[in-house]
Amino acid sequence: MNKSFNPGRAASNGIFAAMLASENFTSSDHMIEAKRGWANTVSTKQDYDEILVDLGSRYEALLNTYKPFAYGIVMHPAINVLADVVRYPGSDRRTDPSEIRAADARPLLPAGGDDNLVRA
Repeated sequence: MNKSFNPGRAASNGIFAAMLASENFTSSDHMIEAKRGWANTVSTKQDYDEILVDLGSRYEALLNTYKPFAYGIVMHPAINVLADVVRYPGSDRRTDPSEIRAADARPLLPAGGDDNLVRA
């Protein structure tokens, strides 16, 4: 039920920030990298070059795309594997999904190993 609150809250925060700015509210010039700034709040490791290199000419938003499956993104590699098996990319041949008895797919795992193994 709360999924739809995410974009609504983001929009609300944007409007609120614009209203504050219109009243000359300011913020720290170091809000990202300060000791209690955003980067140190969300992670114990920071790579500021990742943020600053090509600033103004590289836009990560251009790499975004639609979410192709209605599942959490950690399931997408398993779904892709099964879709490839069924489709035989580059061929007219198709596999009847009812013929598939089992499949194991390992997504790219975060540091920590097999704890997040996806079995499809």
